[in-house]
Amino acid sequence: MCMSNVDLECRIERFAGCNVVRVSGEIDLATWKPFGLTVYKAARECAMVIVDLDGVTHFDACGANALRTVQQLRPDVALTVRNPPKMIAMVLDVAGLGAMSAQGAGAPLAGGDVIDLVESRTDR
Repeated sequence: MCMSNVDLECRIERFAGCNVVRVSGEIDLATWKPFGLTVYKAARECAMVIVDLDGVTHFDACGANALRTVQQLRPDVALTVRNPPKMIAMVLDVAGLGAMSAQGAGAPLAGGDVIDLVESRTDR
């Protein structure tokens, strides 16, 4: 099923012993909650989580706060951001989360086994 006007889509994949959260769309006041819940769910299931932001077109302080919250709730999990566009990397730096970003991680990960398609599609 195809949805139009989708602002955010997240899915969790298992890849090489970690959970990869693939994100596309916008992360803002309207969509931060499903984004944060998806990352949190991935962090509950695995000790290593990669959040791939390659498909994200907008990311503001709400997205940074969602990542910080997951980091605080699951301090035992290695949480890494991969492929943040330049503006998103700047938002992460300003929020004090720049160390979370994987340096030199430009190539997208190969698809793994999709373990869940979380209820993270949102319409405005």
